[in-house]
Amino acid sequence: MRRVTVTNGDVVCPRCGARNQFTAKRTGKAKWAAVPTLGIGVLAMPKRLHCNGCGKNLKRSSPGFDDASLEAWEGKLDAWGAKFEAWIARSNAKNAPKLEARKAKLEALKLANAERGEPGERPWVVVAAIFLIGVFAVLLVTGVL
Repeated sequence: MRRVTVTNGDVVCPRCGARNQFTAKRTGKAKWAAVPTLGIGVLAMPKRLHCNGCGKNLKRSSPGFDDASLEAWEGKLDAWGAKFEAWIARSNAKNAPKLEARKAKLEALKLANAERGEPGERPWVVVAAIFLIGVFAVLLVTGVL
């Protein structure tokens, strides 16, 4: 749904350009929401502006929303983004020694595992253990054991 634009106190339809020709109505979805909730669900659904010129239901926009306020918000977002980037840089600089220590510890563990042999070198042991557990479970279920 398109939003209604407010310029100079006039409400303008973005579809047909009609000015100040709106009525506030609930949409069909809002009316159907009233059936299972016994009318209470309608109160939760916002009213839409129904354009008398083209018949389109439009969302309401916040009053006073124009290009100047949009540029102000973009400026605030840019400032927030710069602060966030600075925070990330500080965090990375602070955590760099911890990361290097973790990397060194991981390399030491990899070397230790390489010396004693990887656990993946004997997959037949794992397969045999799973097979024996399955056989034992079947024997228990059937009542043999």
